[in-house]
Amino acid sequence: MSTQQQETSRETVVPLTGEYPVARVDLMPPEIAERRRFARARGWMVVGLVAVSAGLGAGWYLAAADAAAAQEELAAEQARTVELQAEAAQFAQVPAILASVGRAESALATAMASDVEWYRYLSQIGQSAPDTVWFQTITAATVAPGSLTADPLAPQDTVAEVSTTGRALSYPDVATWLDAMDGIKDLDYVFFTDATLDDDTGEDPWVDFTATSKVAPGAFSDRYAQEGQ
Repeated sequence: MSTQQQETSRETVVPLTGEYPVARVDLMPPEIAERRRFARARGWMVVGLVAVSAGLGAGWYLAAADAAAAQEELAAEQARTVELQAEAAQFAQVPAILASVGRAESALATAMASDVEWYRYLSQIGQSAPDTVWFQTITAATVAPGSLTADPLAPQDTVAEVSTTGRALSYPDVATWLDAMDGIKDLDYVFFTDATLDDDTGEDPWVDFTATSKVAPGAFSDRYAQEGQ
């Protein structure tokens, strides 16, 4: 075979690459293509509707749950309110009672403003006496505020006066007792008002005496005073 025949018998091969576009012919009827597009669109619409429905369902569920929780909280608060109202009803009379107690305390403080704990002074007067002095009577009388005593030397802010009668073996014994009385707080201006020597019985003589003392304002106990007064 000659060289020319070899060249004639060779086949020409065209590679199917992008360099050589292949012509395509769509033989599908337009109605079928339209139905397919509609079917795809309908599918997406169904998917969208399902998603929207799911979102609405989730939102409704959450709203319902929140509403139920709020209803429970409201019911609990209402029950608590009823309990508090019942408790408050139990103490409805407390303000009136407190007001009544306040008025009573105020009246007591006014009535007892000049209260003196006399037992303290009686005890001190008794302890101040020597063994040679005996008491027969001890009398305490309050003095109206602002009243003036007849004695110009006596203190003018006196709130009470104590009068004591007794018997002693001698005048010096009475004087010793009067000196001891001067040491009692809030008892001022202690002095003799009368002293008589009695020796008519034929026995040992004794001295009958009467003494008085003024009580200063410091003797008030203030135990019934209200706070702030």
